[in-house]
Amino acid sequence: MWKKTGYEYQLANSNEDSFDSLELDTSQDSSFDLSFDHDQEKLSSTSSAFPSDRPATAHVIDPPRYFSRRLKLILLLLVFSLSLISLAPRYSIHLTPPHLPSSFLQSPHAQNAQKLKNPLLKTRVGKRKHSGFYHGKGCNSTELMDSLRLATIRDDGPSRFEGTSPTSNKLNLDNFEFSFDLPSCPQPHIFTPHETCDLLSSFGGIFLRGDSLVRHLSHTLLMLLTDSLDIVRSDDDECTGEDLFTNGRKCRLASFFDSDESGDVCDEKAFVKYEQVWRFIVAPYKLMKRNKLKYPAEEYPSPDNPVGNLTNFLNTIPQRRRQYSPVVLLSSGIHFDFRTEDAVDYHLAPYFRNTSSMEPRPISLWSAYSAIGPRKPKKFLVKQGTEAILRFNDDIRRDVLPKLSPGQVSEGAMRSLEWYGITDGAFSYDGTHHSFQVNMEKVQIILNLLDTIWGEIVEQGGLVE
Repeated sequence: MWKKTGYEYQLANSNEDSFDSLELDTSQDSSFDLSFDHDQEKLSSTSSAFPSDRPATAHVIDPPRYFSRRLKLILLLLVFSLSLISLAPRYSIHLTPPHLPSSFLQSPHAQNAQKLKNPLLKTRVGKRKHSGFYHGKGCNSTELMDSLRLATIRDDGPSRFEGTSPTSNKLNLDNFEFSFDLPSCPQPHIFTPHETCDLLSSFGGIFLRGDSLVRHLSHTLLMLLTDSLDIVRSDDDECTGEDLFTNGRKCRLASFFDSDESGDVCDEKAFVKYEQVWRFIVAPYKLMKRNKLKYPAEEYPSPDNPVGNLTNFLNTIPQRRRQYSPVVLLSSGIHFDFRTEDAVDYHLAPYFRNTSSMEPRPISLWSAYSAIGPRKPKKFLVKQGTEAILRFNDDIRRDVLPKLSPGQVSEGAMRSLEWYGITDGAFSYDGTHHSFQVNMEKVQIILNLLDTIWGEIVEQGGLVE
């Protein structure tokens, strides 16, 4: 686990297969504390900043009776020696303070604070030409997310059926409809490309970080911003529209990850970036040796600087837009077999530590995992099947986020977007990934949520005039 020495942290007592517990030391005066026990499958909290060492437990099996006491003593000494070796640090990781843009640090410029009705509010947004598409229609941001979690696909929902590639690269949402009905909230608005541009211009950029499921969200968002189904660098017809989602391995490297590359149809630049993160190369178990590296090592980032690309992205935002809260969407889990402690230790804890001093605070969202389909390979069902997904989603939503990031999402707390219900029964070409229909539904939900959050921040006095 993490051992703090200034800005240096050491990971001790790593295990090749799993961690039994995660402990965060509460002696530090900033942050949080969390412990996770697989046997109880729940988290308990006391308040802390980072994981600390935990004692290793040595399980000693009594030898048969015919063994001498001397042999017993030798075995005990051997086990004790091995436990001491396991407590030795395997490697050191240096986490340096983030070099965030000055306008994202504490003590905002006085001139910006004077423009706010509520200078104490940590989240802020800019003006829009069009607003109120979902905000004020009956559900606040918390109610919308709760309703999403309970939603299920209709029997005739379009997502149940295999999608078809369009005959044109022009994005057409005239006949688009959701495959589900929200049980206790109004149906979401369907944002057009220009409405999407207007909404995103009121935030300080959109940063998405995660695996291929998040990449598909970023692709869909770029389709809206470009008003096109063609968001790849080449002229390959097999990587447009529906094919971009079904030919992921082929199209992954050919597709745009950044609105700077793709361009947009917006009056004001959108500033959207996706960072591809599957798992860390220095994982606490020897995943790379067991599975062999399928992709270049640079695609498996190390946690040396867990928000490095976010920091670089924020530095590209114009000074005026830095007055607005950026939107950060994170997700990770499937590539480390849904280990909750790894999600906390390598993704969430570093994120909160490195963004806790940002002002304005980011709008932070966690993208939960979707349901699997019947084409999911059997070899993955134990560690990546329904039971593992539901447990992981529940751990993050019910235990981790409320303790690490308490409060309302409109005030900067991270909350989870639960996709399981609206994907359970949806067509999946490989058992894990879904079609354009499902990803457009997800992105439209995110836009409706941001519209609602924008309205709530304005009502609280966070509009930058």
